[in-house]
Amino acid sequence: PGLLVDVATNRLTQRASSPRAFAGRVGLATAIDILLTRPHQAVVRETARRIGAAPSTVSTAMKSLRNEGLMDERGAVDLEALFWATAREWDPQWVPVGRYPHPDGPMRNPALKLGFDDVREPGWALGGDVAAAHLGAPIGLASGAAPDLYLPSRQAHRLACSILGEARETAAPAARLAVAPVVAVCEDRVDVAATRDEHWLIARPLFVALDLAQDPGRGAEILRSWDPDPRSVRVW
Repeated sequence: PGLLVDVATNRLTQRASSPRAFAGRVGLATAIDILLTRPHQAVVRETARRIGAAPSTVSTAMKSLRNEGLMDERGAVDLEALFWATAREWDPQWVPVGRYPHPDGPMRNPALKLGFDDVREPGWALGGDVAAAHLGAPIGLASGAAPDLYLPSRQAHRLACSILGEARETAAPAARLAVAPVVAVCEDRVDVAATRDEHWLIARPLFVALDLAQDPGRGAEILRSWDPDPRSVRVW
């Protein structure tokens, strides 16, 4: 039963024997680690130690980067090309919530892992446009804009969405929550409370830049004009 259609087609050439760059969490975590540390030469064992992965898996991820032309045989990396390749794979799953997550009351549950006590430990991290504005990016931001918040675990995300309730489709969300694509998003966060009216700790500029890069027009224009730390190498 069925119909067999026998026609000539143009065959797409594929490198079937080569793993796709960024395949799996380790691939993405490897790329992120290289962008954060900006080594002259990426070393498998050092990267594996920092991201907590098996050296063999990281070696496979780096082979993928070489196959994509993002890394040479010596481990030297084209950082700007790697950033934009990573941006194409950056896909946090945002959930709009109906109530703002004020860090008190029901939100004081330790299972939510807010992480206000230590900026280095995993905790909630502010990303997106609001974070970009706080970090000095040339971005227009409406008053009362809903924050984008990365959470360090799926369990914390489920609990937070349960407490705050998902926003109705017709209503503007009070905030958007997503599980961090890699744990590094929620580590070594930036505290701007001394200079800005912001109680949330902010994700490092790399992750905010990846958020901005999701808009190929407006985001790319903002990134061209944004250099959050003139003392270090910008990777976009």
